[in-house]
This record gives sequence, structure tokens and C-alpha cells, in this order.
Amino acid sequence: MTEREHILQQLQQIGDSIVAMFGRNCETCIHDLTDLHHSLIHINGSVTGREIGKQPTTMTTEEKTALVEILERNGALQFKGAVEQIALLAGVSKYTIYNYLEKIHARQAVNHL
Repeated sequence: MTEREHILQQLQQIGDSIVAMFGRNCETCIHDLTDLHHSLIHINGSVTGREIGKQPTTMTTEEKTALVEILERNGALQFKGAVEQIALLAGVSKYTIYNYLEKIHARQAVNHL
């Protein structure tokens, strides 16, 4: 077993433990980012109904906006080409990603008033 496989196996065990601890209202997903089009490799729980292989193109606009917000909060959009890559994976244009960011920033500005 490679180190990568060992790490993914450990993450799956942690995810399973979290679902066992919190019950049926919990879902954990493990992603292998080496294949971004089929990154979901393990899921436990059935909150969202997702299946192995969490095609981003099937996400709702709200889910895509939430994803972009998480990525921005964690600094992922600071990398060159990140917006284009996210747009490609989400099945939208880079301009749509920028529109999501405008919506996120507007909501954050209102929340800070």
C-alpha cells in the first residue's frame, strides 16, 4: 500500500467514525483531488444523496456559491488560474464564478452593517 492509499484509508476510517458518532443527520465525504472530475471516493451517511464519483456540474447554484465561498475563505482563489479551473470543474464560465464572488461579497457587506 502506498503512502497516499494509506492516508486515504485512514481518512475513510475517520469519516466513518464521525458518522457513527453523530448518527443519521451526518454525512462525511472523502475526496481524492488527483482526479477532480471524480474526486469523491468515499461517502458515509445519506444526508445529500450524493454518490461516489460528486459531479460538481450537478450542484445547484446555491451549492456552487457556497463552494466558491469556502474556497475563497481558505485562500484557494489566490492561485493563478484557480477561477478558471473551478469554473471548468463546476461546468460554468469564469464570469459566473466572478458573479458568485460578487454575491458573496455583497452578502458579507450587508452582514457587517
